[in-house]
Amino acid sequence: MAGFPLAAFAAVALHLCLLASSSSALRLTSTTTSEGRHARRTAYHFQPAKNWQNGPMYYNGMYHFFYQYNPHGALWDIGNLSWGHSVSGDLVNWAALDTALDPTAPFDINGCWSGSTTILPGGIPAILYTGIDADNDQVQNVAFPKNPADPLLREWVKPRYNPVIPLPADVPGDKFRDPSTAWLGRDGLWRIVVSAEVSGVASTLVYRSANFVRWERNAAPLQSSRAAGMVECPDLFPVKAHGKDGLDASTNGPGVSHVLKLSVMDTLQDYYMTVPRKLWLDKDGKQLRQWPIEEIETLRMKRVGLRRDTMLNAGAMNEIVGVAGSQADVEVVFKIPSLEEAEALDPNWLLDPQKLCGEKGASVPGGVGPFGLIVMASGDLREHTAVFFRVFRHHDDYKLLMCTDLTRSSTRAGVYKPPYGGFVDMDIEEHKIVKLRTLIDHSVVESFGADGRACITARVYPEHAETSNSHMFVFNNGMDKQHSLHGHGRTAYHFQPAKNWMNGPLYHNGMYHFFYQYNPHGPLFDTGRLSWGHSVSGDLVNWAFLGTALDPTSPFDAKGCWSGSATTLPGGRPAILYSGRDTNNVQVQNVAFAKNPSDPLLREWHKLSCNPVVSQPADVTRNNFRDPTTAWLGRDGLWRFAVAAEIEGVGSTVVYRSADFVNWERNAAPLHASPDVPCWECPDFFPVAEHGTEGLDTSANGPRVRHVLKLSKAADEDYYVVGRYDDEADTFVPVEEGEKGDDVRNWRRIDHGHLFGAKSFFDTRKNRRVMWAWVDEMDSRSDDVAKGWTGIQSFPRALWLDIDGKQLVQWPVEEIETLRRKQVTLLGTKVGSGGLHEIAGIETVQADVEVVFEIPNLEEAEQLDPKWLQDPQKLCAEKGASVQGGVGPFGLIVMASGDMQEQTTVFFRVFKHDDAYKVLMCTDLTRSSTREGVHKPIYAGFVDVDVEKDKSISLRTLIDHSVIESFGGGGRTCITARVYPEHVATGSTNLYVFNNGLGTVKVSKLEAWELATASVNVEDDGLIALEPPLIIPILSDDAE
Repeated sequence: MAGFPLAAFAAVALHLCLLASSSSALRLTSTTTSEGRHARRTAYHFQPAKNWQNGPMYYNGMYHFFYQYNPHGALWDIGNLSWGHSVSGDLVNWAALDTALDPTAPFDINGCWSGSTTILPGGIPAILYTGIDADNDQVQNVAFPKNPADPLLREWVKPRYNPVIPLPADVPGDKFRDPSTAWLGRDGLWRIVVSAEVSGVASTLVYRSANFVRWERNAAPLQSSRAAGMVECPDLFPVKAHGKDGLDASTNGPGVSHVLKLSVMDTLQDYYMTVPRKLWLDKDGKQLRQWPIEEIETLRMKRVGLRRDTMLNAGAMNEIVGVAGSQADVEVVFKIPSLEEAEALDPNWLLDPQKLCGEKGASVPGGVGPFGLIVMASGDLREHTAVFFRVFRHHDDYKLLMCTDLTRSSTRAGVYKPPYGGFVDMDIEEHKIVKLRTLIDHSVVESFGADGRACITARVYPEHAETSNSHMFVFNNGMDKQHSLHGHGRTAYHFQPAKNWMNGPLYHNGMYHFFYQYNPHGPLFDTGRLSWGHSVSGDLVNWAFLGTALDPTSPFDAKGCWSGSATTLPGGRPAILYSGRDTNNVQVQNVAFAKNPSDPLLREWHKLSCNPVVSQPADVTRNNFRDPTTAWLGRDGLWRFAVAAEIEGVGSTVVYRSADFVNWERNAAPLHASPDVPCWECPDFFPVAEHGTEGLDTSANGPRVRHVLKLSKAADEDYYVVGRYDDEADTFVPVEEGEKGDDVRNWRRIDHGHLFGAKSFFDTRKNRRVMWAWVDEMDSRSDDVAKGWTGIQSFPRALWLDIDGKQLVQWPVEEIETLRRKQVTLLGTKVGSGGLHEIAGIETVQADVEVVFEIPNLEEAEQLDPKWLQDPQKLCAEKGASVQGGVGPFGLIVMASGDMQEQTTVFFRVFKHDDAYKVLMCTDLTRSSTREGVHKPIYAGFVDVDVEKDKSISLRTLIDHSVIESFGGGGRTCITARVYPEHVATGSTNLYVFNNGLGTVKVSKLEAWELATASVNVEDDGLIALEPPLIIPILSDDAE
């Protein structure tokens, strides 16, 4: 082992268990795939496309990173700095936007320097930043977003009354900078801290403001020190005394401590960002713990490990093979059974652990240690970086030293190669183990010792990385025996375009992408040629419109880009299969690829000139060949997709195969065919696990996997069946004997309400299958034209196979809980016959309601006429909410006016059928609106639950102005409806629990939340002010 004197080693054993994952991430910035990648440019650490940077905020589903950015060159002192701006959905993959701030005004003409962001009341973001003014003095300025409704915050406005804090008289012009995030005191005043040098003393000054515009300096600094030079980048934030949860910057009180962080700039190196870390207060109440955010695990690909209790004798060095050593995530646990050989610690070393690491590096044998990792090593070990621990005895205690030694990291001349070191504040004598996690990213090595109690980040520049692979080892150079172990009308939170007609998912590099049929020419389907709209989100709740992804510009889609699906190909390249109407109005299937797959926003798409890749077959009716599914990969290595077609009058789902995603051949037999409907639409075909709620990749297949075939009919009916799929013959057989019939109308409904064109995708971020569907309008065409838009999407639903193996369970994705605000609760309330109980205390035009009804007695249940089994909607019409029954109707009355003239009921009714019970679920719109010309039907479906056994049934209802989505029996039956009550335009709406059955029903638990408004494709319609928002007093230009 080069560099380690083996002869000096005694017999030492170290037991180890190590896990290493090779991390693979697309490049941070938007570069084409033809560009070369510098060997030392990081792969998963944030950095700009070029030049110098330094620098967060979570807003409406997106993480925003603003950073000092030099568009003029790679050095700090060339040109005037701007504020770069990038966004991410997962803190891992980042898309660069245009600069947020540029030096264009007298108060920042010589540079926009560092600062911080703050979210003001009302959810308005603000930036406080240091500007270098025309006199080269440092002053503090404020900026606000031009359009706060844009989740991407693409434009910012700098008010003309800047600077809001001029240079103080007792501070030099170049020593006043870096305002912190503001916090709100209990006195209602905002506060920030700013670094300054006051009369030669490094100080952290506090400023207060009532309106975020006029700021006054506190008489005493928050902190001052003569020992350091100018301190920079102050950060003051609260932490919980116990637990790992973070706190809002304005939190204070019992159980809260505060952290003051200051920076001392003593070297002028190039800068990058660490991997984002979560942090919390250690249980000792004195130190912070830091750990990489969990999102980094989405980059983990290939995994290797060492056998549990692997022994590392003295001088041993085990190579970790099987992963790329230049881009990896390594976790290792070392067990130390004996500390007897620990060296004595010179007290002078306590003050300078870096010097200690330099004197007792990895190549210097010790008693207990050094042991750890060797990373970024060349094959001959002439270049390597060591990350290690060493245990010392100090009085009657032990001290654990952690080091990262760069002295041999590179053979290049002129490279800074120091040792870094710090003591780890943990009781090694009690625990006898120490953990190490190291993130390796080409030129960055970030290490976390003892579960994040000590962290060391280093830059390395090995020459071998240009031409060869890097190696990775675990080593022990100690002399004691040691071990290691393994350790109104427009919805507020439903997706809809800013205007016009829509219908449509894909998760790629931290962003959710939604593509949808979009008519830029008007709100109706039959005016103009359809494009593919494109919106992105970081959380499936807030959406930013990016424009169109596909437009009808080629002969193969000249008459419109119709529906289709997205697929992620090997290597992470997204592809779109879509139906185009060609110049002859014939429906053909085309393919498009992301022009730059490394762009998380996927802003540009390339349509192949060889399109169409599937022409319309001769036996297919001209206007009925459309809607290709997401493709799946068979075990034979061939891609497959299904497409809806009418073949000689028979509605068919046809399968095509391809080896290259361009040349496709049709399978002889269809996946499904039914003569009862000429053409089905929007097919979806996907696997589900037989057990559990986790989703599966679309290409999954095997013994414990079943498949779902979903087909759409007319404009508001989606049917599905669960079955077995044979990928050799490309055949599909339903699991239930009675569902083998061709007539899909005998299958189960995705939703018994007004919902169409359901489409699912596999969300790799959370390992779930998510489904959307189109919810069209039910008012008039003239209404659609007047309001300028039509149609929304259902709120995204997670779906999985029920334990019966026959039906799907659907549930709103958990992200909706981020919108929950004010809450009311009802517990153990009995509702007698004819009872009506109002749920007051929240605004219910925009709400999430969960309720569990307990049914103590089923004896009064009515007999079910068997003919009603075939038509539950007719049954609901005959036995609506106002018709008294035995057990039920009971449920919710939503969107109700004060006089109850307008109301929508969502309810259950229990019937006796043979020796069992049937639960009917209804949504009754007959009294939903007093408007003329509005469709007000009744929707219904039976809920497949054992109410006799459970004695209870649950209901969850999402209310969003004009849409009501209800989930009965834990999501086994779903009903979606559009409502257009007139009273919401002038007043509030009401919510009730009711019971119109003979017996008493008990509300075991009801929870209702008022929901916030999401940002969904909102355009700047001229109502958004260009100066600060109204909650901030706007001063005149000459305000002092």
